[in-house]
Amino acid sequence: MIANGINTLVPYWICVHGGVQVLDPTIYNPPSNSNITFIMHMNFYRGPGHIISMPMYTPRKGAMYTILMNIADNPDGGPSKKQIMLVLFDIYGKKIGPKIEPFTIDKINLSRQNISWQLVSCKLKGTGDAIILYLSSLVLGSYGLLIANVQVNLDTLVNNGSFENMNWNVVVSNVNYTASLCAPSTAITKWNLENGCIRIYATSLGWFQASTDNSELFLELNSNSTNASISTNVQISGNAFKYTLLFDIAANPTLPYSLVGVLVVQLEGQPSGKNLNTQYFNLDSTSYSSYNIGWETKSVDFSATKNDTNVKITFRSLFMGSYGPYIDNVQMFKIV
Repeated sequence: MIANGINTLVPYWICVHGGVQVLDPTIYNPPSNSNITFIMHMNFYRGPGHIISMPMYTPRKGAMYTILMNIADNPDGGPSKKQIMLVLFDIYGKKIGPKIEPFTIDKINLSRQNISWQLVSCKLKGTGDAIILYLSSLVLGSYGLLIANVQVNLDTLVNNGSFENMNWNVVVSNVNYTASLCAPSTAITKWNLENGCIRIYATSLGWFQASTDNSELFLELNSNSTNASISTNVQISGNAFKYTLLFDIAANPTLPYSLVGVLVVQLEGQPSGKNLNTQYFNLDSTSYSSYNIGWETKSVDFSATKNDTNVKITFRSLFMGSYGPYIDNVQMFKIV
């Protein structure tokens, strides 16, 4: 597939100058750290390609984001040293962020099925608005860099905030899309199930809508007629900086009646034990379903106490019975 000029054959990108190719990852070996559907070759017969992204959001003003992408030499030809330039713009066309030096590849790939990919990155302070990525090949001729898996990610301090890593040997499977776990347990990596029982849901089979991070797993903090509390400790700087906790929540919408209840979120400084913030969130499953769960991203702000080196984050269900709040995509960032 070829895109020239301002054609939009490249998903989520527009080619504004020169030409690019969309390559099949079953023919050109893709990066091992991603599950991608296409690779972009940044040159074609019209010379170096220039592409711009659809608006990519950095909605958390003051948070740090990392822009990541994989780059590689094109095994079909071209100079041994290849470069690509990244420039950041706001939606009005004004340059933003730091000056970014060109990314360079000088390792030659000899085979389409044995491509050596390099992960490159740069930092950006969140603007609170959309940004646009402008990528331009600095290679003359018909063969330039390959790029894949371009991302803009929030720099979160929470480890395993999407609950994807766990010890499955101690989890009890119920059916092919849920499992259960009871306290006390540290089976979910970096998390402590302190009380009650939880369900673990998998979205990969298509029966449940994923949260905003589009990850496979999420939790329900009620199971086996008990509500649960789960916590994690996050390292902070030991100074009185301001932080924001983010998380996705919803009430279980799969029942024949509306489920209503409260989720408590508590932040506690460590080792001081000081309560930094406690918030109560009312949840209601009315009008939602497993295919439209009604995920909401909530936030809790807090100021760290000087000399506290950790903050304990606790989620506690106040729902009654065996069904309760869903939770996923827990993130935390320092405001800079």
